[in-house]
Parts: sequence; C-alpha cells; structure tokens
Amino acid sequence: MSQYAQNSDFLVRYDVRTVADLLSDTGAPVAPSQVSTNAVLTAILGDASADIDAAVFRGNRYTPAQLTSLSGTSAQLLIRLTSDMAMLYLKRRRGKFNAEADGEWAKDIESKLESLRNGENYLMLEDQTEAIASTEQLDQPKMVRVQTMRTVFNMTRNYFPWQVTQRYRQPYGGCNR
Repeated sequence: MSQYAQNSDFLVRYDVRTVADLLSDTGAPVAPSQVSTNAVLTAILGDASADIDAAVFRGNRYTPAQLTSLSGTSAQLLIRLTSDMAMLYLKRRRGKFNAEADGEWAKDIESKLESLRNGENYLMLEDQTEAIASTEQLDQPKMVRVQTMRTVFNMTRNYFPWQVTQRYRQPYGGCNR
C-alpha cells in the first residue's frame, strides 16, 4: 500500500498550527518544525490511503498501481481526498469533530468515497474503464468432503460400545396413520 498524500502535501492544504494542535497528545501543540515528520500524521495519512484502496478495490475500476501513477488534476484530486479524510480522522481522534460544522464536509468526503466504491470515473481517467485485476479469476472456496474425521468417537471406536437406536420410530406409540 502506498500513501497518496505525503505529510508535505497535507500541510500545504491545512494550517500547520491547527494540525499541530490536533496531533498533540499532551495538550501542548507539537512544534511546527516537527509536524512535517510526525509519525501520527504519517499513520493518519496511511489510514486514509487504505480507505481509498478499499473503496477502489470494491469499485473495481482502478488499481492501486494506477492511482500511484496519476498525474495532473487527477493526482491533485486524489491528494485532496486523502488530505480531507486525514483531517477528518485527526479531528475525530482528538474529539474536535463537530457534527453541525463538519457534517456537510464529512458527507462530501463520504460521497466521493462512495463514487469510488460504485466504480464511477471519479478520477477522470477516460482510457481506464475497468481495473486490470478484474480479468483475473479468483479461486473460490470449495467444499471438501472429509473421509475420516478425528473425533473422539472415531479415534476410540473399539473402546466404546456402539449405541443401538431405532431407525424408524413411530411418533405416536407405533401406530401407522
């Protein structure tokens, strides 16, 4: 899995002071010089990229290899989506998500992810109509009949006596109606 937005891409789109406040676990903001190399920010961007990979896999239109090779406006669109998702994750991580103020923004992000899940051409690649992975046939699980099961009964067959049961017991005292 590759990250679709780097820490520097994220910091171009969002204020470093706000991000430093959201990254802090101690109450004191992270130093602005350390934000660009912060491990929490890298992990959050990785989480956002993983969610995009999952949506792309479900939509079966693009492959992760195609996403890493994007350029131009398509690449900027992918970086923006990854950065927006990461900022949303950062706000939720710190408990700063406000349903009233950030609700529309979260719905917009979810609608973009949903278009990727549905296989729509969200990233504007006209020549890519279907993911390469869709041409490969996946092995489906097969039912296998086990000849000898290793149960206590089978392993100790000669030790315990066989249980004798009536096969066709009549439910009402043996009468056939």
